[in-house]
Amino acid sequence: MEKEFNEHAINNNLNVNMTLEIIKYEKPTDSYSYFKTLVETFLKKSNSPFDIYIYESIYTNIYGSYLLNLNDYLPKEHIEMYNSKLVKEEFIYGKDELVGLPMGVSYEVLYSNKRLLNKYDKSIPKTWDELIDTCHYIMKKENDTELICYNGLFDDSEQGLYSLYEFIYSCRDSYNSSYPNPEDESFTNSLNMMQKLKNEIASDSIFRSNENFTFAKLMNDKAIFIKYWLVGEPLLSRLPYYLSILPGLKEGISGSMVLGYNMGIVKNLNEVKRNAALEVVKYFTSKKYQKNMFKNGLCTTALTEVLKDEDVCVNAPCDVVNKVQFIGIPKFIKDESENYKDSYKKYIYQFLYENKSIKETLKQIADITKIYYITLNTENSYTGFICFVIISVISLLMVLSLLFLLNEVFLPFFKILPIDFWIIIILGSVMILVAPFISYGSIKTINCYLRPLILSLGYTFNICPILYKLISRYPKQNKTVTWVSNHKYMFLLSNCLIDGLLCIIALTNLDPFNPTLFLVEDGENFKMCKYKGDYTIVFIILYKFIVIFFMLFFIFVERNISTMMHDMRFTAVALYIDTLCIFLILFFHFVIIENYKSYFIIQTIITSVISITNYISLFGFRIIFGLIRKQDLKAQFINNVYDNFAINETQMKTNNYNTFENNNI
Repeated sequence: MEKEFNEHAINNNLNVNMTLEIIKYEKPTDSYSYFKTLVETFLKKSNSPFDIYIYESIYTNIYGSYLLNLNDYLPKEHIEMYNSKLVKEEFIYGKDELVGLPMGVSYEVLYSNKRLLNKYDKSIPKTWDELIDTCHYIMKKENDTELICYNGLFDDSEQGLYSLYEFIYSCRDSYNSSYPNPEDESFTNSLNMMQKLKNEIASDSIFRSNENFTFAKLMNDKAIFIKYWLVGEPLLSRLPYYLSILPGLKEGISGSMVLGYNMGIVKNLNEVKRNAALEVVKYFTSKKYQKNMFKNGLCTTALTEVLKDEDVCVNAPCDVVNKVQFIGIPKFIKDESENYKDSYKKYIYQFLYENKSIKETLKQIADITKIYYITLNTENSYTGFICFVIISVISLLMVLSLLFLLNEVFLPFFKILPIDFWIIIILGSVMILVAPFISYGSIKTINCYLRPLILSLGYTFNICPILYKLISRYPKQNKTVTWVSNHKYMFLLSNCLIDGLLCIIALTNLDPFNPTLFLVEDGENFKMCKYKGDYTIVFIILYKFIVIFFMLFFIFVERNISTMMHDMRFTAVALYIDTLCIFLILFFHFVIIENYKSYFIIQTIITSVISITNYISLFGFRIIFGLIRKQDLKAQFINNVYDNFAINETQMKTNNYNTFENNNI
């Protein structure tokens, strides 16, 4: 290869010299991923040790950002020589950056045993069911323990993924259908057929065997059918096997994994090096070189014109290559993280080798990329619906309880505050209670800002009226106490402004609120609001602690005021429970629960405890007292009326007697 190009360069006065270096595994234990990472490390360097890289097309998404867009430098007619579908799916990075052209490609094909098919007058199978039937027949006739029917090649290496991609693609609905998604019926059909093949004509060990096992069977004539890569000459012509495309679920539909061995040029080269590298790429991807290579069986070409050249196709397997229905890495897998394909294979293998149900397998595959969230829809969970009903009912009862303020019998129990402040207290409890509704549906940035704002404002509405009363009853008068006493609405508004200001600071802070995606292995992915830097939420909570501290201080100072004894005791209980709940909110902010339903339920319980406790301790106990002492109040009212009437009657009698005496005198 090196010698050939350099001779071409000399003959054409290109003034370019190419040196080929092969990156090898340093140790047998080096993994494929290690090799992939090593190449990426070279590409990331500002001065890459190599100008051109030959890489497998499956790594286009990884290496593409470091490679030159050949659309800007190669002639259009040169690029158009290649199969347009192959170029679009395998060699394009991003939207339209052509970051490589293939020196050669490779496809997986079916090798059918000539001797056995001829012996039993069987044809090359076009569907998986035909392959199963042929296997059953020949295996029964041959009775050879060393003979295998079909290898599968669903092993634990990267090859296992290739086998999955092409098999699932071979079970698509029609020729023009795209790769089945996990929710498609054709995807389910492909898994069932895969399992059928393994159970009826193979075994776990055969299906999971590696390329070494496959190649050995290919060479020793001990397989009826073998799936393997299209090999080159001189081996291909010596194999005792017919060559064909892989079968499919339906006749006329097939699927074959394609690998391109691409040539890509590093981006940050100077003009001289870049032009020299372009000459190298043009030569090895030219029609002349590709034709000679394919004709001699060195590698398969992706040049459409060469595959139709009669002179080439006399000895080359053009017929099979032209019929191949190739598939690379499916787009929905390319677009996901590197771990997606590993999980994808793991879950299918659990179905194939560990007898997991098809329903559970499909859910696990869907869960790899699906993001779950709380909704009223009960398809995935009843959590959202049940919480919605409970919170709505309790909120409605809180609002309806305001009607007690209109009943004169209960008014004595609410005389500590004006009616409008009681309405504000109930509004605060309801706001805290319904705050979980903000977490319904897909979590966006706006949700992350609204939830703390609603909770903070709700808590302010909930306790500030009581704080106002405690300050106004403070025994030591000063300017602050006097101002609060005379400006109750301004006092409430100022506390609300502090809440809003803290959230505005959060909005403009370097550590904003953001929805963070949590990927749960073997579970359900979800998003939650994560306050990056954790400073803003600490400020908001610290402010609440300061308010609670001052309220407890005023309660301690005013503990001997008999008319507010019950009020202060119940308020103190509420504040202690609030403090505990706020600590729990802070705790679960830092502790990640990898279950979106459990996380939502815990958050909902904490906020509900705050809301309901404050409601009962500030408002609800007065209704209970009123109901208990309602008869006493009525009796006291009647007695007061009777006493007043008796006093008035006595006074009238006395006045009449005095008048009579005076008249007599």
